Amino acid sequence: MKNKKSLVEQYTSAGVDQDLAQCIPHLLAPSAQMSPQQDVLSALGGFYGAHALPSLPDGGALVACTDGVGTKVLLAAQLGRFEHLGQDCVAMCVNDILTTQATPLFFMDYVGACSLDASTLEIIVRGIAQACASQGCALLGGESAQMPGVYTPQGWDVVGFCVGLRAPGALTLEAVRPGDALIGLASSGFHANGFSLLRTWIQDHSMELEAPIKASHDLCLADALLAPTTLYGQAMDAARRAAPIASAAHITGGGITGNLPRALPHGCGAALTLGSWETPAVIHHFMSACDFDVEQGADVFNMGLGMVLICPESDARACLEAVNTSTNTRAWRVGHVTDSPGVRFVKS
Repeated sequence: MKNKKSLVEQYTSAGVDQDLAQCIPHLLAPSAQMSPQQDVLSALGGFYGAHALPSLPDGGALVACTDGVGTKVLLAAQLGRFEHLGQDCVAMCVNDILTTQATPLFFMDYVGACSLDASTLEIIVRGIAQACASQGCALLGGESAQMPGVYTPQGWDVVGFCVGLRAPGALTLEAVRPGDALIGLASSGFHANGFSLLRTWIQDHSMELEAPIKASHDLCLADALLAPTTLYGQAMDAARRAAPIASAAHITGGGITGNLPRALPHGCGAALTLGSWETPAVIHHFMSACDFDVEQGADVFNMGLGMVLICPESDARACLEAVNTSTNTRAWRVGHVTDSPGVRFVKS
């Protein structure tokens, strides 16, 4: 056990260097700053980019983000199951937009492959359209590309771009204070992150994709892995009606420990209470098979928390009740903001 690689090291061995990913925004910032910056309200490395609108004072802005489904598409292609990739694509972008308390306005997609199959493309785009409609977001169009030699015969790339409108007066992370409550919103599983490592584990441990997962005899591994990424628009609306949400983190690539600090002001950190939320059965399946716990897994995966909201402690109960009683998303009080940087885990 002494020489066992951390999950981050295993992820690097699977082909994804998270340390490099953390450095990229700093590497690219000088190039980005060559373009006009007078109305830019955000720095590279956040969940979104924000651009001021002169007609919207007091923090009103257009916000934009882009993201993709990643190597989850390889598992979908292997199984011939593309029906949920559209929602994955929309959720990866829209959930980022929601962290700034903006309303998603419109979405565009890019689907690339070695050779496009029309029926598969239609399934993916229909899923994108349905997910956009559920969030009140217009699908304006997109691009499909056939690039043999760039993509492998089995490879697909499903990417999205979303723009939203942040209303004047929306809270920003400067409103976050030590002692504020952390409200965790349930994930449906791994969402669309960490699949390069998951696919390596599936191969190394000879996992049967059609076999039931250990923690749930009603669900096979393939179904659990391909479950669509949760869209948090309804839950975020309910939370905002009940409490002043100061900030939020969408837990994607980099896991809890890599994403939660992005929702905190300089000098603040977070303490998460182990056991205060439920971990999905599919994540438990891999925890058992691949020998890691919640704290270790949080460096790579969401571990059951797809989004974390931050609100004053006095409003935490109202926020929880609003989400749990009026939406299909589970919410838990999972910790609090601290006065020292970093994410730590504490026992209840």
